[in-house]
Amino acid sequence: AAAAAAASPKGGARRQGFVLKVHNGLDTRNAALLEAQNAVLLFLHQHYGQYQVRASVPVPTSTDGHYLHSVLLHPPGSPQTTTAAATTTTADAAEEATEAAKAAEKTAADSEDAPASLHTLRLLEYMEDKLMCDFPYTPQLLASLGDYVGRMDRALLTGFDHPGAHRAHLWDMQQLPLLRRFVCHVQEQWKKDLVNKVLDLYEQQVHPIKSQLRFAVVHNDCNEHNILVSGDGARVTGVLDFGDMVHSMLVSNVAITLAYALQGVEAMTASAGYLLQTYTTHVPLRTQERDLLHTLVMGRLAQSVIMGFYSYSKNPDNTYLLVSQSGGWRVLQALMAMSPCEIAEFNAQAKVESD
Repeated sequence: AAAAAAASPKGGARRQGFVLKVHNGLDTRNAALLEAQNAVLLFLHQHYGQYQVRASVPVPTSTDGHYLHSVLLHPPGSPQTTTAAATTTTADAAEEATEAAKAAEKTAADSEDAPASLHTLRLLEYMEDKLMCDFPYTPQLLASLGDYVGRMDRALLTGFDHPGAHRAHLWDMQQLPLLRRFVCHVQEQWKKDLVNKVLDLYEQQVHPIKSQLRFAVVHNDCNEHNILVSGDGARVTGVLDFGDMVHSMLVSNVAITLAYALQGVEAMTASAGYLLQTYTTHVPLRTQERDLLHTLVMGRLAQSVIMGFYSYSKNPDNTYLLVSQSGGWRVLQALMAMSPCEIAEFNAQAKVESD
């Protein structure tokens, strides 16, 4: 729902309008996760002055202050489908969202001709900026990304937790060994061999010491489509979409961020250094965490390509699922080809607590 520009009371960042998120049936059945997503956004907004992390602030969708609203919706294209375009101001955003949801729910309930399913609605303030994917990954931008994710991780490590983030999630790096059952969907034997080797390394290096690592609620998906940047592409200004948030290994979040960032560069170790040096200014790693970086970056890349092939097996008409993997395979091959000395140099880009 689009609305007039509104200034946030905290942080001064100017936000244009609103985003009405309609969650699918799977998300709707996990209300605790949706509550956790709202809670983390509100936490970051409330602590903006301390950590300077912009959040897309949830807006109550009812006068009693609730942030989640359930509605029955018909499939797109059915005669009973109702869409409501809202032109609201900040003051009446919650009332408008509530009325639109009630109208859609009534239309669905009154109809017997098409099946309806339950969906949860969330209203968020819209953050206006550019996406990282639209800019070259310069040293300045990578350093800004590390700084931003470091501030976010420091905030969540220090003061945030929520029961909804403690969940079983295939995109949690802890669950990497479970992906072996999906490797059969990977096409070409060399690719199967490569991802199996990554899974072996995880089980040999990470799994035995996992209980000794620091855990926190992490964003878990800081890819180039979830990172907002300034108009000149020089500075990270926000982070979007906490839908994959999970309570997991703290170091996994910077490894995931690296896995996506390295797909836009050629010099792997130098580029990792720009990001890690600023990240670890806010979150110095422990020695064990630092020594796992190379393996965990490969772990997220393997996770991404394996799940991409699995999704393609379910929807073979969507060839984009495979085309979009080219950067991941390139980086995965380059990292796997590193010598032990090169791996040590890659990991050493991160500061540790004793430095």
